[in-house]
Amino acid sequence: MTIQFQRKGLRFSIRLTVVGVFALATTLTALIAIGLQYYFSRTMAIETALSKYQSNAESTRSYLNSIDSNAFHLTRILAKHPQILKDGRINPDSLSLFADIMENNRLFYAIYLGLGNGDFYEVVNLSSSNTARRQLKAIPTDRWMVIRMSGEADERRRIFEYYTADLTLRVTHSEPSDYDPRIRPWYTNARDDTVFKTDPYLFQHLQAPGQSYSMRLPGSDAVLAVDITLASLASFLKAQTTNNGSEIYLFKPSGELISSNLTQPGIESLPYAAPIQLTEEETRFIQSVGKLRVSNELDWPPIDYAVSAQPLGYSVDLLRIIANMTGLQLEFVNGYSWPELMNLFQSDELDILQPIFPNATNTTLGKLSNSFLSLPYAVVTRPGQTAITAISQLNNKTLALPASWSVIDVVEKEYPDINILVVETPIAALNAVLDGKAFATLDSAPVLHYTADHYYLDELQFHEKLDPKVDRIPNQLHFLVNSKHPLLVTILNKALSQLEEFQVEQLRQKWFVTPGKENGRQPKTTVPYPQLIAPSTDILNHLHEIRIIGQPYFVYKAAINPDAYNSDLFAVVISAGELLAPSLNRVKISVAITTLCLIILLPFIWLFAAPIVRPIKRLAIENNHIKNRRYDDVEFHDSSIIE
Repeated sequence: MTIQFQRKGLRFSIRLTVVGVFALATTLTALIAIGLQYYFSRTMAIETALSKYQSNAESTRSYLNSIDSNAFHLTRILAKHPQILKDGRINPDSLSLFADIMENNRLFYAIYLGLGNGDFYEVVNLSSSNTARRQLKAIPTDRWMVIRMSGEADERRRIFEYYTADLTLRVTHSEPSDYDPRIRPWYTNARDDTVFKTDPYLFQHLQAPGQSYSMRLPGSDAVLAVDITLASLASFLKAQTTNNGSEIYLFKPSGELISSNLTQPGIESLPYAAPIQLTEEETRFIQSVGKLRVSNELDWPPIDYAVSAQPLGYSVDLLRIIANMTGLQLEFVNGYSWPELMNLFQSDELDILQPIFPNATNTTLGKLSNSFLSLPYAVVTRPGQTAITAISQLNNKTLALPASWSVIDVVEKEYPDINILVVETPIAALNAVLDGKAFATLDSAPVLHYTADHYYLDELQFHEKLDPKVDRIPNQLHFLVNSKHPLLVTILNKALSQLEEFQVEQLRQKWFVTPGKENGRQPKTTVPYPQLIAPSTDILNHLHEIRIIGQPYFVYKAAINPDAYNSDLFAVVISAGELLAPSLNRVKISVAITTLCLIILLPFIWLFAAPIVRPIKRLAIENNHIKNRRYDDVEFHDSSIIE
């Protein structure tokens, strides 16, 4: 092979030219084939994913419908069963009946009865979840647990009975209890002509979220109920995960999260807390008082709220730290509105009401702990308003306030010229401002920032230069303790005084974020991506290609109940790299194999060029003979090439 440089530029030998043209043509053909393969593989991957996600959505839809259908059907049949009650009392044979029903159905956590006299009877399916067995302190051989409650006032007892699979009683123990089924939503809302379904709430004995289906027995004050834990839904969604990187969400149209296949971060992470020194009297109180019931709101993040009925927030974590420091046993109670929680506290159904801003009403209901948190206030308006530094600037304007906010009475008293629009939640207050129904809303700054960030509300102006002393509104949060537990206040105050700075700082870093910055440790009340509720993904049953934090993703959305106006939504989020990885891997393999084949073929191409190159070279030699007039040296060479 020779390369000659002449005046006309770079020139190549005929063999190199033939080999190069052949290699170029082969490479172009291979690239076109690989490109077509990638295109069709990508299309096939997207179509396969779409089909799979449609199947997952349909499975989830069928699963949820089957839960409702089975629970409604079972509750209705059992409520009309003639032998549930015997002479107005709970039939002892109910254990075998309830056990037979739940034997092969892990979906049902418990079946129970509440009577008009306050008696309670519950059969728990210990195989419904690992949480049930662990929380109720059952051993592996236990299959069923019966919880009975009867008696009045100080004589009321809660009895736990542990049974094996053949309904043999293994052990029993009892403890004092003032649990009253007659004030629970599943009892008070039950009717004898239809099944009532509760919103998700925290089961008291299990301390895990779930829902109840209840119905009143005909001609009786007894109510039968069936419980289903939300853990079964989360487990089902996890089972739908076929790609390691796929995220599945079940949520409301507003973005509020119902369930997910992902484990919520940060729920169990608490700063270390060493036990504190207690007096003998305090120790005896903790040992004798049993489990203390603590209120938990559903919608005041990040202070006190719930995600899928799981208690979360700054005050919840703080109480758990105090429990670790003191040995107190806490049971959180949720599923109620704030006025209902107040009523429960007044009727001695709650031991701690939290968190509260002191006012003239609630300070008479119990004993206040020391303040555990100081919250700055903020006013939120639409953009373009003059800076608000005092609440008095809102006189003669409409102010949206959540109904559960204990400061409403203070605002009404101190600022009678403000028109107050009472709404249900902080998110409703912000939406009232955005919709023009209210000029502003007032709340604690962390609450407003959290709500705006997690519900992806823009076009809001925050006014945070308020002075609570000048505005005469309380900004110190406290625990309100039932008056029958004076020692409990002392214990709480002692624990609060011995909190270390690093513990408080860790809680602040976990629950309070700088405006505009996301905190990945916070369990979210909403879906984590605004694109899931954005107009760009409103088309259902379609795979949308979007960008999240600059990276390509695919999103699939479907309605759980397509016929309903405001149906819950099912969504799958997966990165483009994860979804298209098989296609890209096949393309990479094709490129590698093609390159290897070209390298192997190059020597053969060099040899295969000989039938073309050899006659041309011979022709060049004979041409030189003629050019030099050496006619006797000219020879005839036969060739298969016509030219």
